[in-house]
Amino acid sequence: ADSVIDAEIDFPENPPYSAAGVLFRYSDAASYCSVLVSTKGYFRIETVFNGTPMPLVAWTELPPQTDLSKPVHLKIIALGDRLTLVVNGEWAAEVVDSTLSAGHVAFAAANYGEADRAEARLLSFRVDSRPIDVEAAHYRWSAYLRVDGGARLRLAETFSAMGQPMSALIQL
Repeated sequence: ADSVIDAEIDFPENPPYSAAGVLFRYSDAASYCSVLVSTKGYFRIETVFNGTPMPLVAWTELPPQTDLSKPVHLKIIALGDRLTLVVNGEWAAEVVDSTLSAGHVAFAAANYGEADRAEARLLSFRVDSRPIDVEAAHYRWSAYLRVDGGARLRLAETFSAMGQPMSALIQL
């Protein structure tokens, strides 16, 4: 249920349009949460419930320092209904979603049809579900560390484009 997921993902040189990331709180092929990073420099957070996708954060630019020619480190902190995403040590997003509360974890990849085949590698993977460690990670990234204003602005722009003005205002 509550966990800190660390995954390091690598794309080959000059990849076709594709994405890779993590499925979590996975109960079956029709109900899960996902975090994906695309080869075009964006991330998204989504919950799929009974086969219906519900974007929590639509495609949003990765932190500017992200170099896709190097491995991308994702940290997903899931504590209760709060989901926090950290990319390469930079806060990227935090959302609230109570749709799914527990489930399995898996590596995920998607090919968006630019080529017959797309490839991504999972270099490392770690899940920590010890309550004190999950809470410490959550408070570290949501209350203790200062979040870059540019990250909040990128997230606010995404929420605005998604038709969620209140979520955008909270980020501003």
